[in-house]
Amino acid sequence: MYEAKDDNLRHGPGRCIAVRVAAWEFNARSPAPVVAVYGVGTTGAAWKFLRLAGSGVTPDVPEYFIAELGRITGILSHIRRTV
Repeated sequence: MYEAKDDNLRHGPGRCIAVRVAAWEFNARSPAPVVAVYGVGTTGAAWKFLRLAGSGVTPDVPEYFIAELGRITGILSHIRRTV
């Protein structure tokens, strides 16, 4: 997870991706296979998700806003079930 600086979600995904790559490398050494590593950035009011699988990063295109709390918690639940 990363906290966006200046309330702008475009500031910070590089750090988030770098941490996901480190997590991927760490988990690759474990006996359990790693399918994907997920990340999230937030300003508190806006949320953006990404997925690292293999050598590719897939950002979720839309930003989700706190008014869509049900959707945000649904995405987080989905991530939790797949990890």
